[in-house]
Amino acid sequence: MFPLAIVILVVLSSMLGSGLRPEPLAIRDLSRLAPYFRAKVEAFMEAAAEAGVVLLVKETWRSQARQDWIRAHRPTATRIKYSRHTKGIAVDLWPKRASGSEAERLLAELRPLANRHGLDNPLKWDLNHFQDLAG
Repeated sequence: MFPLAIVILVVLSSMLGSGLRPEPLAIRDLSRLAPYFRAKVEAFMEAAAEAGVVLLVKETWRSQARQDWIRAHRPTATRIKYSRHTKGIAVDLWPKRASGSEAERLLAELRPLANRHGLDNPLKWDLNHFQDLAG
């Protein structure tokens, strides 16, 4: 029998040789956003909390390597090659203690509030994505 460590190394090297790469980590730090955009996001999150919906930060800035990985491994998640996340002017937020259709309903209801704070969600397939309303 082969030691477990050798088996793991063989499996990992075959995965890497076939083009499979581990998913780059998501960055959730608001300080990685452009300062003007961060202020809009924080104001929106505060207003949403006052309206009874606490929002969690799922992702802020994203490297181009992560964007490429997402496109390659989760094609239904994004069709975009160059995301606003890579410029620090997009954020993914999710309602705390909500999932599925309940979370989607809450995000849809928060859209007008987001617009009032200078944020937009133009992606019909990605309701938790918010970017600068000004473009």
